[in-house]
Amino acid sequence: MLWDSFLKKSTRILLIEDDLTVLETTALALDTNGYKAIKAYNGKDGLDYAFKKDPALIILDVNLPDIDGWKILSTLREAPKTKAIPVIMLTTLTQLSDINRAFELGANDYLPKPLSLSKLFEKVTKYCPK
Repeated sequence: MLWDSFLKKSTRILLIEDDLTVLETTALALDTNGYKAIKAYNGKDGLDYAFKKDPALIILDVNLPDIDGWKILSTLREAPKTKAIPVIMLTTLTQLSDINRAFELGANDYLPKPLSLSKLFEKVTKYCPK
């Protein structure tokens, strides 16, 4: 039981999101449930953290102020260090073409905004089982 608790608490999840309300709410929910949320407010920081902090999972917004999520996803998938990290897209873009694009670029999953915490944890536990 102690080992399970250690593994759960050490699981780092990188959130790349420019909407501070969504970022802080999601980070708090993850931290409260024993995960370690790493917060990036923009694409540049998100890419930097992806390469330096070894997250177990990345939750990525598409619409960011500096680098769009599509470019970030492509960069993550091209790099040997990050290509295997699961990525969940979290975005207001819900057209079938956007969802298809996410999967074509290598996303593992897709969550629409507004965020449902129950759906979030359904996806998080799929890639970071307790």
